[in-house]
Amino acid sequence: MRRWMAGLLAAALLATVGGCGQKKPVVFGLVTLDGQPLDNGNITFSPVAGDGQTSGALIGPDGRYRTDASPTKLKVVISASKVIGKRKMYETPDSPTVDILQEILPPRYSDMKKTELTVTIVPGENEKNFELTSDKGQRPGRP
Repeated sequence: MRRWMAGLLAAALLATVGGCGQKKPVVFGLVTLDGQPLDNGNITFSPVAGDGQTSGALIGPDGRYRTDASPTKLKVVISASKVIGKRKMYETPDSPTVDILQEILPPRYSDMKKTELTVTIVPGENEKNFELTSDKGQRPGRP
């Protein structure tokens, strides 16, 4: 019985070690707007050729993000908003209110059909920083 258990344990260990040859792809970095960390928003990575999964992350108050990603060429969409007002959820006097949000990034970053941002992800750690500009005449920095 002990030999059988030892054999089973050895087989499980080999299977575990054998699967560790490639590291899981992770993408992380800093998103800035006009040189300042973007203090809110989200970032989405979508496979250009449909050969992987879409993934995304929230952008923290320090402008940083981190997420798992597919190892392929990815289209990047970054969006962030600001509160421009409030509205009632219902047409009743005691209705709760919700924020009215407005996108603050140009469509060349925030619109899936217009984004100019792409990255290529490989297995392991991938640092990809995005230096965005709000000026319409300037081109975005590419990682």
